Amino acid sequence: MARPKKYRKICHFPKTLTFLPVGNRSNKEPVILTIDEYETLRLIDREGRSQEECSTSMKVARTTVQMIYASARKKVADAIVEGRSLEIEGGDYDLCNGEKSYCSRQDCHKKMLYEQYQKPEGITRIALAVREGVMAEEVEKASQIKLIDMKANQISHSHLLDFGYENQESLADYLHILHVDELICNGIKEHDRNGLEEIGIHLRNNENNKEEIIRTYLER
Repeated sequence: MARPKKYRKICHFPKTLTFLPVGNRSNKEPVILTIDEYETLRLIDREGRSQEECSTSMKVARTTVQMIYASARKKVADAIVEGRSLEIEGGDYDLCNGEKSYCSRQDCHKKMLYEQYQKPEGITRIALAVREGVMAEEVEKASQIKLIDMKANQISHSHLLDFGYENQESLADYLHILHVDELICNGIKEHDRNGLEEIGIHLRNNENNKEEIIRTYLER
């Protein structure tokens, strides 16, 4: 019997998913760095943690970390030496949302948000990017996020909170902490769109929704 797949815990989703060499005209395929490979580089090379500390954070064996880390460094070297683009996607990972039984860090800011904005069973949570009481033209220009909890196509609850995703690793990471299933917005950058797609948050824009529905969401 095949051994069950071991998912690697990821603390922060990457903010940028594509790196392109300036002036590159190469037709070579891009180098694909997986999310878990990115995490080993972030923890070991960026934060200066040991491989043992990295394995504890990612909840895998140290030998597994060694293998992932070696693969990640080789891929980055290939991209630099060969002048190829680098794309971050896929892998066997599970993005942390701050749940206490899952997150081992005592200083993790995600824990507070997880507790404050837990999502009840059977709820679909929709997020709207808001600025001055109306939908923001672009997500990055929003000053607030309106969270709408839907059950059986009815609004059951709503939250309005200040928008601070710029302090996180990425928009995808921030909305994941808030247990968002769908984001409604007018405009979004490609790397944010790709991040949401990677972790399974559905994106809708105002063109696909009636104005009265949006108004109802904003007023509740």
